[in-house]
Amino acid sequence: MKRTCDKRCFRRAVQILFLSAVTVVSCARGTSFRPARLDFSGKLTRTAVDVARTRPIVACWVLRTNTPDGLARSFAISRGWGKSCDYLEFIDDATPGIEVDWVEKYEDISAKSYRAWEFMHDKYVNISQTDTTMVDFVLKADVDTYIIWENALTFLRRFDSALPHYIGRELVDPRDGAFVAGTAIILSKQALRSLYEATRTGSIACSRKDFASHKQAEDVALAHCLKEVGIYPQNTRDASGAERFMVFNPQKMYSEDDPLPRWYIKRSLNTKRGAGCCSVEAIAFHYVSAEELAEKTPVFKDGVWSWTQRKEY
Repeated sequence: MKRTCDKRCFRRAVQILFLSAVTVVSCARGTSFRPARLDFSGKLTRTAVDVARTRPIVACWVLRTNTPDGLARSFAISRGWGKSCDYLEFIDDATPGIEVDWVEKYEDISAKSYRAWEFMHDKYVNISQTDTTMVDFVLKADVDTYIIWENALTFLRRFDSALPHYIGRELVDPRDGAFVAGTAIILSKQALRSLYEATRTGSIACSRKDFASHKQAEDVALAHCLKEVGIYPQNTRDASGAERFMVFNPQKMYSEDDPLPRWYIKRSLNTKRGAGCCSVEAIAFHYVSAEELAEKTPVFKDGVWSWTQRKEY
């Protein structure tokens, strides 16, 4: 009996020392650590809260053309918000490893996006490939999109990437239904797997032909495909109803002299401008100038988003 007790005591002492070591390493790395539940079978388990607080791993891809303006904007993104992506890809007809069966023009970006999502799946979430770098989310942006990375990560921590999440600015079209605007589209790894599988199993809306037929409306093409497999946009407005993902830049959202377009009013769930338009937790702005991408960063002050000079870029 005494020998059994000694073994149990020894095992418990080892477990306590292990926890202490993890705590010390965590503090040294500057990360917060909350003691997890201790399973006395010898396994260390984490609570659901601990899992939710884990920083998600995000791969980003930017839809661009291989032009002087596209390359300049890509360079600005790579030195700006793009540095915060765990992985960053610029997609054009020169991207290594992508299947190119589109024409590099605005009217053919649905076909281009189809191959881009396929490329990102194979490189970052394909569990059948042993050399795939596994990520939690894949974020698509345009070369005139600005991502506020801290807010993006805070928001994504709410979602389990093992479930099919389709995230961004929700618009509603009378004919096409709900879709996420192309400003910034985020798919969880499971949503991207479901998309990819649908492209391989005879789904009409997810076929390359149907997807490409949407021409420049690549965001609508994606929504049609995801709808066919039962995936719909998340509500991304904050508790006050303000939007986290903006279709326009801050100047347009707060200007009284430049009216919002009719198509925007018709399709938006929140049509406010000025106070109440844009969440303090904003994640994306669109139609951002090359100068703003290269030299500035958005700040929220006195209830308004505006640009300030970036100290390091």
